[in-house]
Amino acid sequence: MQGELVNAWGDGLACDAPVSPEDEFEFKIVLVKRGKCSFAEKVRRVQDLGGVAVIVGDNVAGSGLVTMYAKGNDPAQPT
Repeated sequence: MQGELVNAWGDGLACDAPVSPEDEFEFKIVLVKRGKCSFAEKVRRVQDLGGVAVIVGDNVAGSGLVTMYAKGNDPAQPT
């Protein structure tokens, strides 16, 4: 997979809609911070904006590894 790595919009959490419609994430790999909303919500929002991948970074220094899981419907997965 290839794509430009970009930071998520606003606070970096990807839980809210982008502030400006000019924000373009199509074909991009989006770095988002942990927190505020579920991992599935973050991925869905990036997918809706055309992003091809999500990397979740820890926003709490020294918190160790986190198991990522999502309750309910999974985001669309490439086939």
